[in-house]
Amino acid sequence: MKPTIISPETKKTELIVISLCFIAAVIFNLGSIIIFDTSWIELFTQIHIVLILTFVFYFALLFFRGLTWLILKLARNKQTIK
Repeated sequence: MKPTIISPETKKTELIVISLCFIAAVIFNLGSIIIFDTSWIELFTQIHIVLILTFVFYFALLFFRGLTWLILKLARNKQTIK
């Protein structure tokens, strides 16, 4: 089996993406605290939900990134076939 190497640029990009997903999940949590007028302690007590939401955002984004890559690859293949 051939070992795969992940470049530092790819690692940095993915770290930025997952960090942005975490920030989006925290903002989502802040919004729900404000909208439902609950205690601010939920910002810390619901961190496990925020982490789950982070991964949901990340995998949803990963799905759309993969879908975009696939569509662009198919479009390029149609251009080279002509």
